[in-house]
Amino acid sequence: MDIRAIQHILLLKPEQYSDVMISVFGEKLLSNLHTSQADLWLGDCTEFDEQEINKIQNIVDSYQSRKISLKVANSKLCSLTLEMDNLKTSVVNAIRRLMEKLPLCQPLEAITSETELWSAYADPVLDSLLSSPEEWIHLRWTNKKDTDDGVERPDGVISVLSQLRWGRNYGHGEVKIAEPTDNTYVLAWDLCRLAHFNRCLINYTSTKAAFAFQVKELAFDGLYTMCEITNIQIPKSVDYLDTMVTRRSLRRLLQVAHVFEKVTKQKQEVEEVFLSMKRSGPSLTQLEELISEKRDRKLPCTLRF
Repeated sequence: MDIRAIQHILLLKPEQYSDVMISVFGEKLLSNLHTSQADLWLGDCTEFDEQEINKIQNIVDSYQSRKISLKVANSKLCSLTLEMDNLKTSVVNAIRRLMEKLPLCQPLEAITSETELWSAYADPVLDSLLSSPEEWIHLRWTNKKDTDDGVERPDGVISVLSQLRWGRNYGHGEVKIAEPTDNTYVLAWDLCRLAHFNRCLINYTSTKAAFAFQVKELAFDGLYTMCEITNIQIPKSVDYLDTMVTRRSLRRLLQVAHVFEKVTKQKQEVEEVFLSMKRSGPSLTQLEELISEKRDRKLPCTLRF
């Protein structure tokens, strides 16, 4: 049984559908749904031109080769943003801030703390892409209760500062450290949590989308679609920073910033119309009661995390 179905959530991840989903919807329909959602969010996304890509890559390469200092590399990247729009600027800032945080070489010891993971690796990138101080929008790593479902809480919240108080949320985030073997249960449960948090957020704010590691949109009556737009591999040291400035990686970073901007710009729906589209669902505590007590870390899963 797919626990997301109980939440009225349809997860769209290409080539990662369960046999039950395929038997109900069919591969072609699922593929078409993902394509239409991706086109909706990414169809008008801009790209870095060849000259911009070359300049970014040359600066990163010079810093990796120790030809220029961090201070000079930082200054050069900052100067590039003067002629860029806000979205491209956020991508360059993500690279620049990551450059400031990463060790020159990858440490032998594995990361053992979620705090280290988000502060040194995730935050420089995500905060640059998802925060907009001039619009009072900030990514906050709060691990603070965001629902009424007992102790369940997201690691991060994207919020607006209004009248000196944190107001409306635009989405949520989760961070998990790597383990010797992939813990399928923990990763899958985090995905369910994110889906739950954002479904509640969509219902509460009467908007059609919220942002997390995926975008959820209430595009159909009674159905929340959770669509994977892209994924980003963050390097663990400066030695591998060049993987973040390939054409493909820059495009993916820009897509994240682009989709989030669209989420923040969406208008609030008319309550009377939107009310009929909403669906309530079980709390996280109730959902967890449906899960096997074994919580098998090696349980076969169609999803790639």
